[in-house]
Amino acid sequence: MYVNVSLPIAKFKSFTYKVPKEFYDNIKEGVCVIVPFGKRRLSGYVVDSDIQSSYKGKILPIVGVDRDSPNISSELWKTILWSSRYYFSPLGQVLKCALPITFKDSAPSLEKVLYITQLGQDKLKEGQVKGIKQLEILNLIKDNQGSIKYAKLKGISNSISSITKTLEDKKLIQIKNERKLAERIFAINKNIILTKQQTLVYKELEDNFMQANRPCLLYGITGSGKTEVYLKYAQKVLESGRNVLVLVPEISLTTQLKERIERYFGRCVGLWHSKITSSKKRELWEGIKVGNVRIILGARSAIFTPINNLGLIVVDEEQESSYKQSHVLPLYHARDVAVERAKNGGIPIILASATPSLESYQQSIVNKFKYVELSERYGGSKLPLIEMVDMRSEMKNNGSIISRSLEKEIERTVIKGQQVILLHNRRGFSRVKTCLDCGHIEECTQCSSPRTYHQTTDMLHCHHCLDKISIDNFCHACKGANIRFQGAGTQKIESQLINRLPNVKIIRLDRDAASTGAKLKQKLKEFENKKADILIGTQMIAKGLDFENVTLVGVVNADLGLFLPDFRSNEKTFQLIYQVIGRAGRRKVQGKAIIQTYNIEDIYIQLASALDLKKYYAVALSSRQDLYYPPFSNLIRLLFTGKDIKNIHFLADIISKKISQIKGTDVFGPISAPFERLGGKHRIHIVMKCNPKLIGGIKSKLFQLIDSDILESSTMGVRLSIDIDPMNLL
Repeated sequence: MYVNVSLPIAKFKSFTYKVPKEFYDNIKEGVCVIVPFGKRRLSGYVVDSDIQSSYKGKILPIVGVDRDSPNISSELWKTILWSSRYYFSPLGQVLKCALPITFKDSAPSLEKVLYITQLGQDKLKEGQVKGIKQLEILNLIKDNQGSIKYAKLKGISNSISSITKTLEDKKLIQIKNERKLAERIFAINKNIILTKQQTLVYKELEDNFMQANRPCLLYGITGSGKTEVYLKYAQKVLESGRNVLVLVPEISLTTQLKERIERYFGRCVGLWHSKITSSKKRELWEGIKVGNVRIILGARSAIFTPINNLGLIVVDEEQESSYKQSHVLPLYHARDVAVERAKNGGIPIILASATPSLESYQQSIVNKFKYVELSERYGGSKLPLIEMVDMRSEMKNNGSIISRSLEKEIERTVIKGQQVILLHNRRGFSRVKTCLDCGHIEECTQCSSPRTYHQTTDMLHCHHCLDKISIDNFCHACKGANIRFQGAGTQKIESQLINRLPNVKIIRLDRDAASTGAKLKQKLKEFENKKADILIGTQMIAKGLDFENVTLVGVVNADLGLFLPDFRSNEKTFQLIYQVIGRAGRRKVQGKAIIQTYNIEDIYIQLASALDLKKYYAVALSSRQDLYYPPFSNLIRLLFTGKDIKNIHFLADIISKKISQIKGTDVFGPISAPFERLGGKHRIHIVMKCNPKLIGGIKSKLFQLIDSDILESSTMGVRLSIDIDPMNLL
């Protein structure tokens, strides 16, 4: 028998190995095997097998079957293969992304477990155990079915280590180091009570999954209780013995949602995202195998979690662009992979959002998705009152980035003992360092992007390559000293509020203030426990968070991102404003939202401020159709990067001529990307607008025309990456 094995390397081909007879019964697609590769031994996954091989070179045997790594279920294996084909990524790269615990050397977490020996049982029975604490420990082990974890004994005595060592020396117990398994217990702790409307929506979900089993787009206004509806369906799935996978777009959302789920279902939730270490993921995998972990909650990479017997997939905040992996292969979109995994396994899937993406909404229009709607807020709470502030006139009379109206409302809210959320989607202190004499703006030398001043470090930072430099009090272009720092970031807003409202307690939440998961969790918990009056932050505070005492939301500058040279900028602006408004007044007290803008006539800002979703979809879909953008076309972006601009143009021109012959496409470029340089490398791209009905054939032709070697490594110092369905064209 011969097998083709995919290895965790950037190669589109698989490698052929011979299977010794002792492994015949273990070999099938998706099984992890250990193989020789040069001077190394690598873990890889079996792609297919045959009794013969067409390979004419020397064929080495596999070393063994890796029983410690996950064997992939049929539906997950099909999904991984689909992801490799659809996103133009080597299968090994998809596997490496999907199953990092297989390919990273991570020793499993160990813990001490104490076992009572036969001699120990006899001595206990005969009453021959000396020492009160020794007797207590032996009785605990006996009553716990003969074994107990060492960690559970620490409260018995301050000298527990010496006591257990004495028992071991007397051969009354045996101490073993075993793989650590988190203790998780599934139990219905609290019944989920639905409102009348939620019950009707739940019934629609249930009927859909029993009959057509289409993906379900669950729309609900902010605060309508979408989470309760999908958790009610999750309860049905869990009680039937099947498991649940829940995706959220930001790691920051996992903490609050995990606590919420565990209030209902006990400690059966496992977290899976990029901040979880390989050893913790291995520990979690062990928990999945023995059935301790029933619910996986995580960010985009969790869609590949090797959890079997799935009965439900939930993609919460499905509209979020962070579900798309945009820098490292594979360039997949977790929502679309989730839909494919659900199809492969016949698994019900719920896509939940207060602002569904245009792609998902269009899928519901053409009946590929089932659309269900929650139009009432949970518990009878009212939608917030909304006020728009024209900052053009405000700046003439006030000159502050916080309008008088917003400042007064903040003071009123804090005096009442209520809390405030302020959204400003720019971190740092000032956005740019500008020379007023010659107009020069300080840019990063490696990137075509202005540097941002950070007061906390007193340096100029590049938010792309993370380079930072000290501040000079002169212009680097004309050497003049007439320098001004313009624009505002979250640090500047925090500073101004501290000066104006010195008695108000403020928490700032952005990538600088919460650089680790622990800091993020701590800050959110502090705000939830009312340790601060105001939470200032970037987009990470705009969705998915539920604070019962927040009654005021302020958007400091609604225009940020509106004029980016990207076809999704209007959609993202609308979603961000609409979502953050919904953080206000989610309980008995009606909230208020104040939207500050310098473009008060903009249709998308007006519609978001009016919470008019239906009109927004009509305007946005009409615009996309006129411009032949998704969801009315599929986009493919070919991005060329390198240090030699001539070589980039040379390779891009060759590729452009090849792909211009593909039918069903409009090809634009090669042209400079909006960010012309990042990390010291020039960037040129080609954008293809493709007929959705022909996309399969277009991609096949594209792969035929472009040599896989070009995708696997650099050519003349130029790297080419192909992004299917890009979330932006920057």
